[in-house]
Amino acid sequence: MTNILPITHSIINSDSLSNIISSNWDLPKPIHSELLNRGMNDVYLIRDGKNINHACRVWRSGFRSENDIIFETELLSFLHKNNINVPFPIESQDKSLYMAINAPEGRRFFSLFSWVDGYVFGSKPDVDNSFKLGAQLATIHQVLKSFAPSVSREIDMKIRLKTEIIFLLKMNTHRIDDLKWYRNAVSIMINKLDELNLKSIPSGVIHGDFHLYNVFFQDNKFTVMDFDNCGHYYLIFDICSFIWANDYVRVDQKISDSFLKGYNSIRNLNYEELSLLNFFYALKELSFLCGFAANVNSVGHTPLLNPNLDWFSEKTKLNFQKAGLI
Repeated sequence: MTNILPITHSIINSDSLSNIISSNWDLPKPIHSELLNRGMNDVYLIRDGKNINHACRVWRSGFRSENDIIFETELLSFLHKNNINVPFPIESQDKSLYMAINAPEGRRFFSLFSWVDGYVFGSKPDVDNSFKLGAQLATIHQVLKSFAPSVSREIDMKIRLKTEIIFLLKMNTHRIDDLKWYRNAVSIMINKLDELNLKSIPSGVIHGDFHLYNVFFQDNKFTVMDFDNCGHYYLIFDICSFIWANDYVRVDQKISDSFLKGYNSIRNLNYEELSLLNFFYALKELSFLCGFAANVNSVGHTPLLNPNLDWFSEKTKLNFQKAGLI
């Protein structure tokens, strides 16, 4: 007798997805669907009967809670209504911004979004537009002050690190020194998070994974993509996420410097934030590594998600030193 192995990340049949969208959204028929890419979630191109493109994101089963999806889709709708360029969710016939479907591995959710044209800004970033992008992020932070979602979504880095370090240790079972280091690093980071003076560090709703490759550019306009990690947290985390990602893919330092100047042109970082830039940079790096380890068996290795264990071991120690953590 052959055992049936469990499914971690299935591929939804594109014809079936077309039928569901055709039955539940007021779009010109026929509906064409094709898989664009797989990653933390799956994205499909949806073309309606008038040859207008839309995007459909299908979340992985168990990756995000229903409340997380409610929060994100409401946030994108809010930003769109406030003239911020984002891929906004399109309401279904019953006025819902998302829908649930059953898959072999469990319940999955999907949403239909507006299509975004342009090129990925990370493919050819420049100093002048990086300044504008920094100003755009600060504007998003300011606009989201008045965002009143129907559900809450708090980013708790302490819980995330405690949960995901298990997978990072599993990935490093053959590297004894790194096992000791990462256990110690997470403990140090959690203790430091407990010590932060919360009142003096501005917080609000953030993007959660802001970087050059989550931004499209066309006609002198930015469209910010992929708010999948959004939630309420320290605003400085978005800035450090951008700077760290630039260093990770070896972007010229001038891009990050210009971005930071652009951000400060709209919202000046206070003294406490400036003093913690290295800390949140180190936090971004460690949380990225733990998150990759937790999800690698669902998404695999990609150019932007590559576990160069030697590099991360060296860099995390160096950045903990810069932050005064060790």
